[in-house]
Amino acid sequence: MKKILVLALLGLVGWNAFGRPEGAEYFYPSGGDSHKYTFRSTTGFYIHAQRGSLSSTFGQHATLTHDETVTIDGHTYRKMVLRHNSPGTKNRVTYSRLGKDGIYSRRSSELTSEEYLELPLPPKIGQKWRYQVGKEHTESEIAAIESVEVAGKTYHKCLRVNSWGTVDGMPAYSVTHYAPWVGMVKFASTVGGQEFELALSQE
Repeated sequence: MKKILVLALLGLVGWNAFGRPEGAEYFYPSGGDSHKYTFRSTTGFYIHAQRGSLSSTFGQHATLTHDETVTIDGHTYRKMVLRHNSPGTKNRVTYSRLGKDGIYSRRSSELTSEEYLELPLPPKIGQKWRYQVGKEHTESEIAAIESVEVAGKTYHKCLRVNSWGTVDGMPAYSVTHYAPWVGMVKFASTVGGQEFELALSQE
């Protein structure tokens, strides 16, 4: 009996280790977690980040939580909610799931919502992909795997994703860093000549 239990346990460990695609550690961790970010912006206009919308009028902090799962069209998505510390602002919701070949996201739980590939897996330097959400066109590339320092802490083996396209009809360029077992640690963007930065806080 003990031998059977040991074999079953080993089988479960093996399934968890090999049943997930390589690079899955860049997906946000299990439910109940939240991340706090600080940001700066040179504009009062809205600037759309990959997981939310911010402007300089929102204050200095935002919190991204992912403690709920939702089933959409047979797939299980993690509900990402970006909450701002400024009263009267609207939370931004994104739904993301881990697929066999990448991390997929959508802006709504409605079946008509367009799903797009946010990050292909396994991640390879030089890999490029394109997607469209509404009228927004984006082309992205995994540019490097590198260390990045945020709020006095160094995150190693981060994926650096460069993206360019359009936001609200304006040209946009961004650099996003994803750390293993953490997710997004830094997002810097230029939209229509205005700069924006969102960085993980240690508070």
